[in-house]
Formats: sequence, C-alpha cells, structure tokens
Amino acid sequence: RDFDDAISIDQHEDGSWTLGVHIADVSHFVAVDSELDKEASSRGNSVYLPGRVLPMLPEILSNGLASLQADRVRFTMSAFMDINTDGEVTSTRFSNSAIRVKHRFSYEQVSAIINGPKKRPDDLTKDVWDTVWRMRKLARTLRTRRFDLGAINLELSEVKIDLDRDGRMTGAHLVEGDESHQMIEECMLAANIAVARNLTESKVLHPRRIHPEPTPARLEILQDFVKAIGIPVPRLRTHADMQALLKKVHGTPQEYAVNFALLRSLKQATYSTKLEGHFALAAEDYCHFTSPIRRYPDLVVHRQLKHLIAQRPKRDGFSSDYLDFVCETCSLTERRAADAERALSQMKLLLFLRDKIGLRMEATITGVDRYGFFARGLEIPAEGLVPSSTLPGPETYEYDRAAQRLIGRKTGRTFQLGDHVVVEIAKVDPGRRSLDFKLVGSGPGKHGRKTAESGHRSRSQDAGHGNEKRPSKKLGKGRRPEGAVAPKRDSKKRKRKK
Repeated sequence: RDFDDAISIDQHEDGSWTLGVHIADVSHFVAVDSELDKEASSRGNSVYLPGRVLPMLPEILSNGLASLQADRVRFTMSAFMDINTDGEVTSTRFSNSAIRVKHRFSYEQVSAIINGPKKRPDDLTKDVWDTVWRMRKLARTLRTRRFDLGAINLELSEVKIDLDRDGRMTGAHLVEGDESHQMIEECMLAANIAVARNLTESKVLHPRRIHPEPTPARLEILQDFVKAIGIPVPRLRTHADMQALLKKVHGTPQEYAVNFALLRSLKQATYSTKLEGHFALAAEDYCHFTSPIRRYPDLVVHRQLKHLIAQRPKRDGFSSDYLDFVCETCSLTERRAADAERALSQMKLLLFLRDKIGLRMEATITGVDRYGFFARGLEIPAEGLVPSSTLPGPETYEYDRAAQRLIGRKTGRTFQLGDHVVVEIAKVDPGRRSLDFKLVGSGPGKHGRKTAESGHRSRSQDAGHGNEKRPSKKLGKGRRPEGAVAPKRDSKKRKRKK
C-alpha cells in the first residue's frame, strides 16, 4: 500500500517536544521531465474509488520502493519541529533522510490502545507504546492551539461503500474521524505549515494550498438561515463567530443542519502560488508536503525543499508559469477525482437498492428546494428526493429559501434542513442516477413541525444552490490535510482534502 508518512517524537525535560514528520522521498525515484514525471503530472493525484485505486505512480513505486513499509529502510524527506508546551512551533529544520519504520499501526489499533486498558500488549515494545501516548498528548496540545487561533472543524461524516470480494456492494456506512485520526492529522498539518513558512521565508514561489474567505453574500445567506431556525447570533464574519456558532449547536438537533449550511457557505480549497491563506485552518500560509505518492503538488514541493537544502538557485526549473500550470492542472484533476468517486459510489448504491423498493429507513434532510427535499439514510447513506407532491396533503408547500424549509400553507407543517424523517424507497433509476423516496413518518429529533410563521421571501442564493430544475442528486461526502511509528491506511478512502 501507499504508505507515505511516519512519525517520530521526543519530549524533553522542560516539557517541550521535537516532532519528526518523515515523508516518502518520491523525488528520489521520479526525475524531473522524465516520462514518469510527465504521466504523474497529467494524472495530478491518485484516484480512490470504491474497491479500486488508480495510482498517480506505478505500484512498484507507490506500494513498493517508495512506500514506508515496516522494517524496511526507505528514503524520506524529514521535517523536524521543536514545539513548546503551548503547542507553538519555535524552530524547524529539514533534511534528506533514510528511516526504518519500527511499527505500523492501523487507526483501529491506535484507538484500541488509547481507549482501552492502560496495559501494554505483549507485541508492543515499551518504546513504541510510549511513542503512542506522547503522540496523543502532543496532538491534543497542537489541536487546542489550532482552535485557539480560529480553526473551524465541521462535524460531518463521509460515506464508505462496503464491497464483497467480487466488488459488489453489500452495504454502506458513515465514517467519522476519531482521536486516532486526529493524532496523525495534527502532525501532518504542523509539517505542511512548517514547510510552507520555510519556503515563503526563503522567498521561494511554490504551490500553496489556499482556501479563500467566504464571500459576504454567502455569509449573509448563512446568517439568514441560522436566524430562521431560531439560533440567535449577532453576526457571522470571523473565525471566532463561526466557532461560537458551532459550539452553540453542538449536541443539539440543529447541529447537522448548521454544519451542513456552514460547509455550503465556504469556498472550495484549491492550489495557487498566491499567498491567500487557508480560511478553515486559520493558517496564513499552507502547502501540501505530506503525500507525494498520491499528490503531484507535494512532489513539486519536495523538489523545491531539496533545492533549498542543497543551496541550489531558488528558481532553478520552477518558473512562475510552470508553477501556475501545476496549480491549475492539479486543482482540476482533484475535482475530477472527487466527481468520479461520488459518481461510482452513487451508482453502486443505486444498483444495490434497485430491488429494495418499499424499504423503510430513518433519514436526515440534507437539502430543500421548491420541488421537494433531499434526505440521506442513516444506516444506508443513500440520498434521494422526496417530491413535494408526495408530502401529506391536500396541501400546498411554500419554499422558504433563507430557512431552507418547506412550509404548508394550511397546516403550517415544515420540513427543514437537518430534520429527521422516515422514508421509503419509491423509485430507483440507475440510468438517470436518481433515487426517489416517499415520506412515511417521523424520525427522532425535530421533524414535520408546525409553525405559526408564514414562509417569507428572502435573497437569492448564490450559484450552485437552490436550482429551479430538479437535479439528478449525487451522493457525496460531507466535509477531511517514526524510530518511526506510522499509521496504516485502514481504507482506500481519503478524507476531504484540506
């Protein structure tokens, strides 16, 4: 498998840390402008489909020579960060290196350790055992500091398709990141930020990962929605405002609706040479360094970092035109890969459900429009349309765009983003990639409510939401960047890239 990262960690007597993030040195094997490099550039990234991976690099590299397998010496690019007790990186250094991974964990194995009995298993050395606990402690410190600086964390899950040995779908479920994922995530984020700062301070133009601030228009739509569902907020402009909103709804029936609405208000992260920062991470400068096996911008960053280490000319082979081309191309290939993953997941779900007409399931409303609402099943995360013409009646439902709800003119009954309902599979059309549900009852939480309010008109939403035509609804993720101890990839899926 394509194992591209490993971790080493030491804690000093004064409580400070030295974190080492060691990343597979793909650039050692892939020469600039070689046929291998040209093919990797055109692919842009690996594509992770249900039951299949389309790698950016040949498997002899991605799963073999470059992969950081346990007990094998491998070439790496290493980022060492000195971190104080408050989680602040005080100094960094980078080097070409060779490591041997002592132990490779799956996320499930780490979860079992940190959530189970505090007794070391016989198959783990004390050094490895201690590393896991040091890593947990440091990750919590780093995470606390990130959120203190304004980082935004959305509580949304991703869909994982369950397949049999023949590639046929047997079911699907939602995957939520636990603390074991956060431990790795914090280390990777710290390394990406450290590399970006180093390149910027060295005046090296490089592929950054940017996430622009949401537009005032989108924030206004979000604020209208939040007010319409009864959550008092004075304004939504800064990171602190959004953090306060997420904290206020955490653990409430409105949590999913608000997280989903906030996600829709944010722009998509892309690659660019411009210094525009990463809004969701609250990072002034950010790049991708930690996955060169599966992302081409990371490979370019590795080459540039090597130039700095070797004290070669900063722009040698990295013109602004070339870097802009890499950013534009890889932003497109990333979206193409995400679209392919969604389309195949959707098709497998539809084929799985086509002989299950009449199946009932609890679901959450994930989208509302004038022609009906979309809902996603809780046990089988299939997303389908409940047409307004099939809702309880005789009744006429008005669309309240600001509150993302349908309101019955006579009864005042409402169906709103985030509500829980019980639906029945009514129609499956794999050719059109569509799924229709029929509302049959109420689920847990707020649902099918009556209100004294009349549906009020509101400002138009921006492009991409609130289409007038009935779309073919697609499934997708919610929204996701060693002595070496490294994480096993326990699935071929990746979180939404940061």
